[in-house]
Amino acid sequence: VLMRAAVEKVRRDQPLTAGKSGVVKRALVIGGGIAGLSTALDVAGAGFEVDIVEKEPSIGGKMAQLDKTFSIPSQTGDIKLEADLEYRFPMMWKLEGALFAEVGNVWKAEQGVNLGELAADWGVGFRVNLDILVLRIDWGIRLRDPSLDGDKWLSPLSALKSKGSALHFGVGYPF
Repeated sequence: VLMRAAVEKVRRDQPLTAGKSGVVKRALVIGGGIAGLSTALDVAGAGFEVDIVEKEPSIGGKMAQLDKTFSIPSQTGDIKLEADLEYRFPMMWKLEGALFAEVGNVWKAEQGVNLGELAADWGVGFRVNLDILVLRIDWGIRLRDPSLDGDKWLSPLSALKSKGSALHFGVGYPF
């Protein structure tokens, strides 16, 4: 009975027809943890527009639960101003040392850009330059925090205080 049913099904099958569908170079990454963020970077580097969906109010996944240092608050906006300066020097094999300074912030379009709200940091780090991607570990030290009341500039010793510095791990593309 099964054999007859299978033969009858094949006999009644219709040939497939060719069709076309458009391709949109856009990806959806579900989860803003370390794996999701790494995936989003890889996909964006391949030329795709990427949307990340995260159920929590901040990204970082389990790393954000380990310590407040790893919390990455949602910093969405319409306007982004960022400047980075990095000096790399060879150490051994594919290992490089790095000194860096960064300044920037994010604003909503309706509030406009206020240069008095620029944040700044500096730091040191290591790079493993694999030519197609770079693994980074950095110790970033806050230099200017626009969210502080009063003086926004921080002393160099502030790195030794709570929330004065943070350790960051990243995967990116060489520049």
